[in-house]
Amino acid sequence: MSAINVNEILQSSIKPTNKRSNVAEQNGESKRQRLDHSSEIVEDVNLEPLNESSVRRLILNFEKMAAKNQEMRIKYPDDPIKFMDSEVELNVSIQELHSLATVPQFYAVLARLNTVSSLCQLLLHPNSDIAVAVTDLFYEMTDIETESLSDPVIEILIDALMDAQALQCLLRNLKRLNEDNPDEAAGVHSTLAVLENMIDMTTDTAGVAVQCGYGQWLLNRLSLKIPFDENKLYCSELLGILLQNSDECKKVLHENNGIDILLEQLAGYKRRDPHGISETEYMLNVFNCLCASLLYVPNKHKFREGEGFQLMLMMLREYKIARGCALKTLDYATTSPDSKENCNKLVEVGGLGTIFPLFMHPPSRSMRKYFSIEEHEEHVCSILSSLLKYCDSSQQERVIKKFSENNFEKLERLAELHKKYWLRMRDFEKTHTSLSDDNELYLDKLENGLFTLQSIGFIFSVVLVKGDHNVAHQAMKLLALHQLFLKSIQHVLKEYAENVGLDGGESKSEDKALVETLIKQLDRMKSRAE
Repeated sequence: MSAINVNEILQSSIKPTNKRSNVAEQNGESKRQRLDHSSEIVEDVNLEPLNESSVRRLILNFEKMAAKNQEMRIKYPDDPIKFMDSEVELNVSIQELHSLATVPQFYAVLARLNTVSSLCQLLLHPNSDIAVAVTDLFYEMTDIETESLSDPVIEILIDALMDAQALQCLLRNLKRLNEDNPDEAAGVHSTLAVLENMIDMTTDTAGVAVQCGYGQWLLNRLSLKIPFDENKLYCSELLGILLQNSDECKKVLHENNGIDILLEQLAGYKRRDPHGISETEYMLNVFNCLCASLLYVPNKHKFREGEGFQLMLMMLREYKIARGCALKTLDYATTSPDSKENCNKLVEVGGLGTIFPLFMHPPSRSMRKYFSIEEHEEHVCSILSSLLKYCDSSQQERVIKKFSENNFEKLERLAELHKKYWLRMRDFEKTHTSLSDDNELYLDKLENGLFTLQSIGFIFSVVLVKGDHNVAHQAMKLLALHQLFLKSIQHVLKEYAENVGLDGGESKSEDKALVETLIKQLDRMKSRAE
């Protein structure tokens, strides 16, 4: 059955019939631009203030046009000329509904009259122009200001969309749109915008979207070997949102070769920077997707098997924008007891030769636009802390020996960092004594440098306890030189041990036990020194 270009038909009502096929092409106008022109005409005609009665009239007119078009298509399935006029009228009635986006207080009327369900059915209309018109309408209706998100009227709209299976219908339409067609490419963008708006309204939407198949569709869209465009950028952003809000999406990514796809997307930036702002944002989004996915343990295994460590280390050796993101990714890939194999792998592939130079030097001024000194120090100290926590004894020994190289320069750097963050925490606590909630205070401290201080304290403690006599002796000298004491390190570790197991979990308990053992060993060391 041939499809009708409704937008061209709408244009024909404005221009003479014998010119309609060429005027838009001569002026460089797309179908969507011509549809916008027709929408303006609709708005000019419908200037009366909206009230419940006028809203009901718009809705009833739309329902009438939808029924008429369906009837004509059934009656004349092979003769588009016969249902042409009804298709035009249907599209005009959809354009008229755009005015409802300005009066969300009447969304309840839409819900009562089951109009949302009727609109969702049109997402499966044989003519993709009609489906895209409905998608655009949904975009405007869901594009609500943040301060209005708690409005019960919005809840009514979301419930109506969910009851009508809007996400499922939007995805079915999404899969048939051809992005080589500019109008349909714009329809893809509008669909993604509707999904984002619905997630903004309620994060529960993310889980439903993943169940519908959006995670897999977004992943597949990223993997297409086509030129970079705005839709690819939007897909990377939405995939990141789904991964952050849905554990199920992390599993979907694992089951669909997602880690390899993300690594493949990033491989193009190992020796070159992205071209322009949009592509830079795309690369950062893909890194965020990768980091979020690594919170699911099986994805950590996939990262290791897919040579993710080798790729990140290559990026770290280059002075490109991806450098800071690669460091952050290694942090995510090595955090928690579930990462023992990953920690060993990082050492095996020569990671220490790349990580320790980063430990010794902050990022250059040009790189700080994307990654601050504090972020750099947080991630590199966290990685070294994880290696000392989770590596096998032989690999752990290799890490500790690094601190005795070049006249203990790395130990000196560690002492400098300890003093920097210890002083920062002291000043922070002085200015935040008014917080009555201990948990809130602890979280604020973590965000303002305590996490980095804890990592540094753990590294220092392991070097003291497990390093040879020369390393331990030099570490104590450096503490004294910087007017620091063993008890300051113990205090940091005790605070960590008191809070690390609060959210439960076997891995957290393992960390807690490890730190408590280290504190006892420091106590014995302090007793011998006294």
